[in-house]
Amino acid sequence: VSQLGEQGNSPTDSSVEIGRVCVHFVSTARDQSISSALCSVLWYARAVQTIAIVGPGRLGSSLARSLHSAGYRIAELVSSEKPTSIRRARRLARALKSRASSLTAARLNAKVVWFCLPDARIAPTARRLANRDWSQKIAIHSS
Repeated sequence: VSQLGEQGNSPTDSSVEIGRVCVHFVSTARDQSISSALCSVLWYARAVQTIAIVGPGRLGSSLARSLHSAGYRIAELVSSEKPTSIRRARRLARALKSRASSLTAARLNAKVVWFCLPDARIAPTARRLANRDWSQKIAIHSS
């Protein structure tokens, strides 16, 4: 993790590199704890190298492809039950040698579960997945 900038309210430029994937973000010092937490999660993902993507739309698909090309195992792509979403998830899963599933059939066996959903879909999706085993897992959200 590299950090540049001054303490206080000045912006801090932070990034973490995972293989060839570099996650980059800018925050104020007030948000520094959130930035540090994200970096920790990404380093953990590097160690366990199993990730599930919930919401393989534009962001989720791009993230899954980038992580896969960097050597990470995308264990599962979880889509909505819409036929077009399931077809796209299955196509991507074949390319990534992964598993595609709907929210109802999701196994979520990965150690890191990355939610790539619009903010309005987080609560309903979380309710549908709440009965899964979340012990020893990290869940993060990108919006």
